[in-house]
Amino acid sequence: MKNYKYNTLFFVLTIAAISLASCSNDDDNLDITANSVIETGTGVAIKNTFQGGVGPAFTDGAEVPIEVFFPDADPTALSATATIEDDVEFPSYLLGLYDVDIDENSINFQMTAQTGDATYGGFFRTIEAGSFDRYYLTFDEPHNVKSFTSSDAAVNLRIDSDNVLVVQIGEGFVFQPGASFSITVSEKEPITPQVLNGETVHVRNTFQGTEITDGIEEKIEDLFGAPAESLEASTTIVEGVEFPSYLLGLYDIDIDGNSIEYTLVAQADDANYGPLFRTIEAGSFDRYYLTFDVDHNVKSFTSSDAAVNLRIDSDNVLVVEIGEGFVFQPGASFTINLE
Repeated sequence: MKNYKYNTLFFVLTIAAISLASCSNDDDNLDITANSVIETGTGVAIKNTFQGGVGPAFTDGAEVPIEVFFPDADPTALSATATIEDDVEFPSYLLGLYDVDIDENSINFQMTAQTGDATYGGFFRTIEAGSFDRYYLTFDEPHNVKSFTSSDAAVNLRIDSDNVLVVQIGEGFVFQPGASFSITVSEKEPITPQVLNGETVHVRNTFQGTEITDGIEEKIEDLFGAPAESLEASTTIVEGVEFPSYLLGLYDIDIDGNSIEYTLVAQADDANYGPLFRTIEAGSFDRYYLTFDVDHNVKSFTSSDAAVNLRIDSDNVLVVEIGEGFVFQPGASFTINLE
């Protein structure tokens, strides 16, 4: 009886150990990776079109299949199919023009044509306005691409459908031997800009200080003895700095779709600001009123400096408020991320 109990106990412990080991192996084998944006093993077809308004490949503004330019070429050299894997899917595609490499998270083009190329030598240039070189990628399984970033501003990605992506090369692309670019694709929804390029924005400044203004918010023109509104400014939101050396050389103010950045450019010996450099005291507020000609989409924000706040006064007015604890010194900077 004792041996039977021992054998039974041994059997139970053995089964338990095997079960635990099995669970451990199952955990080790769990696939915790995120879904690929483009699945390996997916079939893909590629074709090319060109639309030229001016330049050596003139099409009178119409988008035409590349076969129009190469009527005698082997059709398989102009349209091709492949399976997405680790290697380059379309080596020397389009009569030796590009290596096209597609993986789970990117689309990469590398120009392989050389300077003296018989087909393309006469076309090398910087692509002109109104011209578009398009590569249609059609997948036999739906992709998960929701957004993208491009290494070249002249290269865009159109998401035409769940199965079709279009690489679009346009104005400004340096179409020369050795050219390359990479498009990184993501399954994340694109970030909606909170402020749009092309909008007009107006800036004005006030200061409120316990000592300087006796606690009253005053226009900066009154403090400098300048004519009314003379230190205000307006501009259009673009890729560069909107207000360089704003306020008599105090700040560069850069506004883009999702952020507002300030960089203090005045120097230590600046005639206007040198004596004012310090850590801002309690009760003082340096405010920058930004008024947009159309409604912004800002609902909240984060600031890189705890002493800098953003007031959302209305659908078209934001107020950058610099307060107690801000180190008001040459080289100071901060970023407000708009959400």
